[in-house]
Amino acid sequence: MARFCSPRLLLAAGCVLALIAGGFISSYRNALTATIIIAAIAIFAIAIFNPKAGLYLLMLTTGYVDLAKRLGILAGDLEFSDVVIALAVPPILFGCVCLGVVLQHRRLQRWQWGLLGVVALLMVAVLLQDLFRSTGLLAGLQDFANSGGYFPLILIAGILLPKTENLKELVRFCLLLYIPVGLYAIWQQIFGLSNFEIEYLQSGYTMTVNLLDDVRPRPFSTLNSPHALTVMMSILALLAFFVHLKGLKRTAWQVPVGILFTGACVASVSRMPSVA
Repeated sequence: MARFCSPRLLLAAGCVLALIAGGFISSYRNALTATIIIAAIAIFAIAIFNPKAGLYLLMLTTGYVDLAKRLGILAGDLEFSDVVIALAVPPILFGCVCLGVVLQHRRLQRWQWGLLGVVALLMVAVLLQDLFRSTGLLAGLQDFANSGGYFPLILIAGILLPKTENLKELVRFCLLLYIPVGLYAIWQQIFGLSNFEIEYLQSGYTMTVNLLDDVRPRPFSTLNSPHALTVMMSILALLAFFVHLKGLKRTAWQVPVGILFTGACVASVSRMPSVA
């Protein structure tokens, strides 16, 4: 076994995979979408073999996947399939996290398996309802991802993060992770939308196109809408102000970060001075 896992063999395998990935990216119609596909395959594998790491990656993708989607405009030749691929990453990643939990936590207690079964049945019911109500399969899957796709999240997080310190580590990670989101929201409030964001709103691939009907639209930062930004920033501000990450005390940076998220929340419910 050691011979098959030698550093030289691993290096050679890495080089081959890098060549395959590079060839795929260079030959794909949209280079950014191809990069997202390659990265998604990697993080899906990580989530299955290490679901706790997958949970952290889920926090990352949900915060920044919409920015990656809009940046597809800069890569040129953006199609609706590119948007679908980008938006499919977080729900599929969460599915991989759930799969990893089931595969690696076979010693779950009976009540935990029971809860997982109930949640699975609820998800199936919501999926069927969304499919029947929607105009097509793709629309139904999108509605499901936005509604019932994350039903097991609290249960899965409880299994992966059984101790209070584990939860605090995740909160700390999220607070630091979303600082650029808050800063970008304030930037948009002051300087307006970038050209590529306006082009994406005009592309017809988003339901938030009505933002352009307003002379002073609300910022959305890296998220999909101003409403999502408001909810996210308000939750993070509360976590920053009231969760004690250092024993029974707050860390020195929590209050400034909470003020930042509060400012971003205010920015998300205010009108921007321009869109240029």
